[in-house]
Amino acid sequence: QAQMLLDLNAESARYSSDGSKIVYQDWKGYEDKWRKHHTSSVTRDIWVYDTQNQSYNKISSFEGEDRNPIFATGNTQEVFF
Repeated sequence: QAQMLLDLNAESARYSSDGSKIVYQDWKGYEDKWRKHHTSSVTRDIWVYDTQNQSYNKISSFEGEDRNPIFATGNTQEVFF
């Protein structure tokens, strides 16, 4: 049965290996994902959602696009994007 966990636009969401966290890229508005060197208020950022504490933590700070996040194998802290 489907269950809504987040009430926001969470793209490329992935669970950590223990299921305690979800890493995702946000989606603030339309932007061509193939546009190079773009910076604006709608570029994507990477966030981690803690399922136990129900808290969000933005982990990217680059002004351009941050996309395609994944957790390091067997790790709930280290994220690659």
